[in-house]
Amino acid sequence: MKIHNFLECKMHDEKIHEGKGICQHSTVFTGEEIEAPVSFINYTIIPPASSFGLHTHGKNNEFYVLLEGEGVYQQDGKEIRVKRGDIMMNQPYAQHGIYNTGKEDMKLLVFEVAIV
Repeated sequence: MKIHNFLECKMHDEKIHEGKGICQHSTVFTGEEIEAPVSFINYTIIPPASSFGLHTHGKNNEFYVLLEGEGVYQQDGKEIRVKRGDIMMNQPYAQHGIYNTGKEDMKLLVFEVAIV
């Protein structure tokens, strides 16, 4: 049995995908710990006016689960406002990123699932 509390994981500062500002980031589960085609499960805090820079992945779906905050999500040149409770699915090979436009920290769980 494996239980990790994402709120208790050790956080480190990271500039994510050349985005704006410095985020706090932790890996909750590595791919090696997961017996499924999941590459990772991460917990990230994006401060106001900070972002994940635009980037792409390969043949997988990456999910952003927005636990707290609000902002703008981008995928393939389109933008949409997002808020607490939204789950964004980054499609295979799509360029995507997320920007915190709010006054509070944006808190996300991020995980990537390979398409097999």
